[in-house]
Amino acid sequence: MDAMNVDVGLYDLSGRKLLDWSLSERERVLELTGVPCGLYLIEVSGPGDIRQTAKLIVQD
Repeated sequence: MDAMNVDVGLYDLSGRKLLDWSLSERERVLELTGVPCGLYLIEVSGPGDIRQTAKLIVQD
């Protein structure tokens, strides 16, 4: 069975995309070095038009 990839986007609260990643199903860590503390939206999309959005709080 092939690995399933997902695309992840990090957005500020005005909807501007700041970062994006393409992760394999085995990856679980997003590199947030350099992202200022604050509230963001994170969107994950995968095969079959699956899309999920959640709040992300970045703290020190």
